[in-house]
Amino acid sequence: MKPLNNYFSSEAKIDVPTLEFVSKRRLYTLRPLSEEVLSGQQKIADLFYEHKFITKKINVKEATLSSKQYAALTPSEIKP
Repeated sequence: MKPLNNYFSSEAKIDVPTLEFVSKRRLYTLRPLSEEVLSGQQKIADLFYEHKFITKKINVKEATLSSKQYAALTPSEIKP
């Protein structure tokens, strides 16, 4: 089995060092799901569908929990 970075690199046609650089610049934190965040996620989902990384078109808003639902599922030790 190929390492995950190699898999994404070949599928996205991006060399591994660039993929790792971009990945390291990304902040992975909890934040509210604003319209801006959902819009950005929708653009990514649309791009993935367009390039056939996923086979089904996704409506991000329909696939997203409400703020109250997220709050109920989030462990208190990682809540902001």
